[in-house]
Amino acid sequence: MACKGQGAVDAEVAEACSLRRALQWAHSLTFRRIVVESDWATIVSAITSETLKMNSSLGLILLDCKALLASFESCRVQHVRRVGNAAAHKLA
Repeated sequence: MACKGQGAVDAEVAEACSLRRALQWAHSLTFRRIVVESDWATIVSAITSETLKMNSSLGLILLDCKALLASFESCRVQHVRRVGNAAAHKLA
């Protein structure tokens, strides 16, 4: 899929890949309740919407994310301003 190697992917796809990897990690650690924060409003909107366009790699990645989110007992996805997400950007 578009995330392998992350060679020439755009920033939005890279953000979605990172989200999917974080959800996979949380799932592997058997977390039951999670809060997901992202400063990418488009991705937060897509993840929280009822419908999702799957006509691209991004759509398929986000579909995977939605399936992973459904596996948690409780989850909340929210948008934060970039300044509120400073810790994640320093880690990246």
